[in-house]
Amino acid sequence: MQVSRQENEAAHQWISAMTPTAICTPPAFISAVKARLGIRVFAIDLAASLENTVACRYYTEQDSAFNHAWVWAHPDWGWCNPPYEPFAALGRWAKKASKI
Repeated sequence: MQVSRQENEAAHQWISAMTPTAICTPPAFISAVKARLGIRVFAIDLAASLENTVACRYYTEQDSAFNHAWVWAHPDWGWCNPPYEPFAALGRWAKKASKI
């Protein structure tokens, strides 16, 4: 998928306007992932808020996805775009995902 310079600049402006903890995945990227993998809907969003979830079922920061089993019906897909935090904290997300 080729991204035009205009689309790239628009995405950069959109992301730059958000605070680090409120960054969410651009809708165009979600659409591209769904199209590429043949996904109709995501079963769950593992790191979301009411304002940015990409699934009907989701865990918020207060719910803490780490306190729940990441289980959903096969062949459904889950989505996870971990919150912006120190790079070292991403290991916690990766470790949890490796246990799916």
